Amino acid sequence: MSLEKNYSSVNSRDINLNYLYGKVMSNPTMENTKALTDALNQRMTVDKRFKTMFPTHFDDVLNGNAPVPTDYECYRTLIDTYESNCEKFDDYSMKYMATLAAECEGIKSVPEAIKGSIGKIQNECK
Repeated sequence: MSLEKNYSSVNSRDINLNYLYGKVMSNPTMENTKALTDALNQRMTVDKRFKTMFPTHFDDVLNGNAPVPTDYECYRTLIDTYESNCEKFDDYSMKYMATLAAECEGIKSVPEAIKGSIGKIQNECK
């Protein structure tokens, strides 16, 4: 029974995508199709963006191997930098916040390296 439940459930990060897909399936208008296409394109942009900015941490995060943040000042700085240069985090992109935590943990011993991390975000989102 739990296996059946897993197949019928939707990941919370995918609710909007599932909703848009349902709209296209029940009413395949150009407007509904465009909304679904835009959502898919946005996801691909976010995926590419984080893979490009932090390739070292990207796969670890997707595999559930992200560290717990301990340098909250760095973490908040990278979140603010992303949101001011790229876009606000949404339900989908929030899964990549762990790459920012991993970056902060990786540069913790070299505090001035945060400038490079900020630069990666700014360059990717120009």
